[in-house]
Amino acid sequence: MITDKLMIGLLSFQSWHSPRPGEACVHRKSAWFTRGDCSCTYGYGKTVLSPHACPPVLLEATQAVMERVGIPGSSWPDSCHASLYLNGKAHVGWHADDEDLFEGRDNPIRIVSLSLGASRIFQ
Repeated sequence: MITDKLMIGLLSFQSWHSPRPGEACVHRKSAWFTRGDCSCTYGYGKTVLSPHACPPVLLEATQAVMERVGIPGSSWPDSCHASLYLNGKAHVGWHADDEDLFEGRDNPIRIVSLSLGASRIFQ
């Protein structure tokens, strides 16, 4: 199953970022993956994540999901902010996905959310 393969593949990723004191108030680990010409950093609060090459298992999962929902290859995302919740206490507060990088305050945008690990309620 693609989700098991994705979880195992991404858990082996060695550069998960854990927020440090003074950074965003989140209780999870995160990583920023990019592909193609995208080499931008991703930031929220005082946290800045450096880009890492999108691993093959994430590209495979992207293809499976995008094809299933009918989004053509030319419209696939070129980046992924992945969240890893290690236990039921890990969480992130309400947020708007309105970072300047995505120009979401000025234009309608689509995001794809990837959350791994302990179960979460997505609202």
